[in-house]
Amino acid sequence: MPSTKTLRVTLSDIVGGTGGSGSTAVVHARYVDTSGRGRDVHLADGTIVVPVRRTVTPGTGPERFDFEVIPSDDPDVREADRGFLTEVSWTVTAPEGGKSHGVRRVVVPSTASDPVSLGLLVQPEPVAPYTGGYALAPDLAAEVATRAAADAALDGRVDALEVAPPAHAHPLADVIDAGTAAAADVGDFATAAQGVLADSATQPGHAHAGGDITSGTVAYARLPVGTTASTLAAGDDSRITGAAQKSANLSDLASTATARTNLGLADSAVVGALPI
Repeated sequence: MPSTKTLRVTLSDIVGGTGGSGSTAVVHARYVDTSGRGRDVHLADGTIVVPVRRTVTPGTGPERFDFEVIPSDDPDVREADRGFLTEVSWTVTAPEGGKSHGVRRVVVPSTASDPVSLGLLVQPEPVAPYTGGYALAPDLAAEVATRAAADAALDGRVDALEVAPPAHAHPLADVIDAGTAAAADVGDFATAAQGVLADSATQPGHAHAGGDITSGTVAYARLPVGTTASTLAAGDDSRITGAAQKSANLSDLASTATARTNLGLADSAVVGALPI
């Protein structure tokens, strides 16, 4: 619920500080808009606050009137309703029976003291009535037709731009972030077919005849190593590693006695044709 202020109205507020002795008054208060029309005040939670409540303090007499009012800028008031005024109206009856009437509309701010005297509050300047005249139906019809034509023309231009936007080009020198590759010739780059080969890391076959090899070393795996015709013996071939070397003059035989026996010489040696 919003906070409230006590709006205090005294005879000196409505009659004047030097008058009103022996006078009586009837005072009313209500909420109004800036045009002086009575209105309800809606709170942000949907509650509607209709009346300004009069409060009576015992022993104060008829010279003081207190009203419980809601400040026009209270945060609990719906934003669209803020800025309303509190209207105080009165009828004063003098001792000789004469009557006078008055109305005052004031803004009660949430920063006001409590209670706040009517005489201390500001009465805003009334809003001047509108004198600019009013448009007649034919004028309105012409304005509507003019705006409709303008809207249609604008829509047509927008549609045309969406279908075929105007050409727009810049020289490469104006493009500050194109990079150095943008200035290269197309021939400096791989073709689509070359790109496919690069993706698979596969290149076309390339071969040479053996006679074309004039230097370097042929890999062992490329040689026809074997034990049959038209093949080469490997360095660790058993036929080579167990063979007698001529430079050893038979001294590298595993067993000379066995060798003599195998030659049919037994324990003798032959010189020429005669046994020794």
